Amino acid sequence: MIGGQVGIADYCRVDDYGMVGAQCGIPTRKRIPAGQVFWGTPARPLKDIKRQQADLGRLPRMRKELQELREEVEALKDTLASEHN
Repeated sequence: MIGGQVGIADYCRVDDYGMVGAQCGIPTRKRIPAGQVFWGTPARPLKDIKRQQADLGRLPRMRKELQELREEVEALKDTLASEHN
């Protein structure tokens, strides 16, 4: 199945029951395996895109945690430096 407004480049192949989402861009020589759903530009497996979208929602929390870890590392460095002096 191929959705609307899909761009398909040369020498592409969509195997049996492969699905390509609307406005998807399939680059040259790309193969859509049987039974898989691809989405986006360039075309990627939908399961990968869903995981990436879920990760985007976690970025603010991850950024905060990273900053806290950086601060903790700096504090530990300062502690070690003062112990050596």
